[in-house]
Amino acid sequence: MIKVFFNDLFEESKLAGCGACILIGVFILILIYSIVFCPIASRTSSGYMTITINDKSINTQGGEGYLVFTDKGVFANRDSVMWWKWNTSDIQNQLEIGETYEVHYHWFRVPLFSWYKNILTAKEQGE
Repeated sequence: MIKVFFNDLFEESKLAGCGACILIGVFILILIYSIVFCPIASRTSSGYMTITINDKSINTQGGEGYLVFTDKGVFANRDSVMWWKWNTSDIQNQLEIGETYEVHYHWFRVPLFSWYKNILTAKEQGE
């Protein structure tokens, strides 16, 4: 029944043979996207925050990369494919203990895990 409906749509088109397949493929991709991405997107947040650095370290366990301890909690500093961030070591080197920064962060919250907010950018605040 679905194939007959889609073939009727593309009957006069040059894509009559594969047009229905393309349309069904697009429909399936949209369905998969809405099933998979929407629950993930609802558990993410991104924002800006002014923080003061208390300490920083390298976390060799747990896969968090660098950790940054601040007056607003613990942040991770790691590369991010999603945000196209590849300068983690540069940011970690830039951060100085006792200084205040405005950071852009991203957080992917999974209730089962306790993941840290990831610093995407850090801009030092002037005195």
